[in-house]
Amino acid sequence: MPATRKCHARVAIQPGRIVPAQHVWSPVRRFGLGYPPPALQSPSSPDPPATPSSPDPPESPSSPDPPATPFSQELLEVPFSPELPEAPTTRVPSPAPAMRAPRSSEVVGPADRVVALAGDDIILPCSLKPNVSAEDMTVEWTRLNPKAANVHLYRQGRVSNVEQHTSYKGRTSMFHDELENGIVSLKLTRVTLSDAGRYRCFLPTLISQVKETSVQLFVGAVSQPVVSIDGTKGWGVVLKCESGGWFPEPEMEWLDSSGTILPADGPPERHRDSEDLYTLRRHVTVDQTDTNRFTCRVQQPEINHLKETEIHVPDDVFPKSHVGLIIGLIAAAVVVLAASAGVYKWRKHTVKKLREDFEEQEEVSSFSE
Repeated sequence: MPATRKCHARVAIQPGRIVPAQHVWSPVRRFGLGYPPPALQSPSSPDPPATPSSPDPPESPSSPDPPATPFSQELLEVPFSPELPEAPTTRVPSPAPAMRAPRSSEVVGPADRVVALAGDDIILPCSLKPNVSAEDMTVEWTRLNPKAANVHLYRQGRVSNVEQHTSYKGRTSMFHDELENGIVSLKLTRVTLSDAGRYRCFLPTLISQVKETSVQLFVGAVSQPVVSIDGTKGWGVVLKCESGGWFPEPEMEWLDSSGTILPADGPPERHRDSEDLYTLRRHVTVDQTDTNRFTCRVQQPEINHLKETEIHVPDDVFPKSHVGLIIGLIAAAVVVLAASAGVYKWRKHTVKKLREDFEEQEEVSSFSE
């Protein structure tokens, strides 16, 4: 049996060009429309004639070759054999890299704590980064400490506060117009000291590894100090400063008109009531100055708040009358002493003159005798 020889033909097909079917061997022609045309066979290596037992099937006149379609520019490698042609091998271009899916959003909160004063309206920040709509998500706001409590629940496009803690009734809300931008912050009105603590913003339906964040809320209380005159002491005036309703515990000090801290009459008096609010009281004795203006300052560094009250002490409040009395007494004494000295000198002079006159008369009488 003669050896079977295989030939390979490579055809470079330009994009968009229609090549006549007789010049292109395709799988369609391979499996029913004949062998490759002689033009594709090598003239130097003629193929052996086909054996009678395996004649090549003639082309059907009723089945003309279909027109070739445009191909992308690839090298089409065509292995074939006169007896048993092999299926062609086509180089398939590598698929383009798949588009990377966008990174999932994460729940983020503020880096610093939120500081508020009792009675203020505040916002606990919470949002999605990158921004995606949260309108169809579930948002749970809870307080973690000092006591766990349900604060606010947004679910299925509406507020659902059935299990909300009673202390938050009517004081919580979200910005529904900002949900489409990923803003899920909580607004809390009329905050109280009991609202202080750590809050959790949790989105259980978010497809992300970071579904929650926490916000620390610190609540303080302040009040304006009240100053008054509390009497006199020595040559000065005693001033009193009192301020209540502070939290945390504040610091109190007295200053003069130039801002210099004055030495107080001892440490401040402190009192803490049942609501954990502090009251402070402090005294200072001041002397008369050019302005007679003094300031009581109360400050709380933790909440960065300061309150001041200034007082002006009239000149006539200072104990000047005592000084005048003493000066008057001294002046009177000087006058009395001066008068006494004058009288004494006058009397001495008078007595001396009388004595001289008497002696002179005695001498005259003796001379006459």
